[in-house]
Amino acid sequence: EVPIVIYHRKHLGILSDARAASLEIFPQGQHMVDDIITTFVYIRVAEKSRPGACK
Repeated sequence: EVPIVIYHRKHLGILSDARAASLEIFPQGQHMVDDIITTFVYIRVAEKSRPGACK
């Protein structure tokens, strides 16, 4: 199995260099970038709206 996207969490820069959160979309996923981003945003919003979720 070849990954088509990887989510990199943000790093504050305490133990390593600071880095903003990002999605890395590989060439195998280039034809569906819109679907990947839409799904990612939908899941993030759904996670944050759950009761007891950190906001």
